[in-house]
Amino acid sequence: MTEEYENTEPISDTHNLEELSPEEQVIELNRKVAELAVSLAEAQDNAEKSRSEVQYKEAELQTERRRFAEQRSDAVKYRDEDLLRDLLPVIEGLELALGAEISDQWGEGVKLAVREVKRRLEMRGVSLIAPNGEVFDPNEHEAVGMEESAELEPGSVVRTIRAGYRLHDRVLQASQVIVST
Repeated sequence: MTEEYENTEPISDTHNLEELSPEEQVIELNRKVAELAVSLAEAQDNAEKSRSEVQYKEAELQTERRRFAEQRSDAVKYRDEDLLRDLLPVIEGLELALGAEISDQWGEGVKLAVREVKRRLEMRGVSLIAPNGEVFDPNEHEAVGMEESAELEPGSVVRTIRAGYRLHDRVLQASQVIVST
């Protein structure tokens, strides 16, 4: 807007434009155009702010939906974790009992039952961690002793004392191992 129109005092809205001289009409119309331009710029600025807010809120909502879906997926994937942790000592106890030579039908039945339990655990995503000969991994193995070994590199697992178990990608129980020096 030029200085000519900025310093012009607005004519009352009660006056009709036809009552004004042509010069006054031009001034008044230019003033109104300038006011509308300012109002339009403010409205566009407000619209852009609102659009940005909506986009931000939409991104937040998408993030929350994704996080909720991941949490729900994890809850389903690991729902049996506590139960499985409780069953592991029972399985280990049965395996120790079966370590002795059993020749009767009862012993064979227990062997079959242990195999069936292990098969069902595998179906649920439980896998055995038995790292003999592998490099020691503190995330999956618990070193309970060290021993010299001519065949293995230092830091390798010489033997497993107690097997470990993993549920999908989570360690339920670390395997207890002897590590080579």
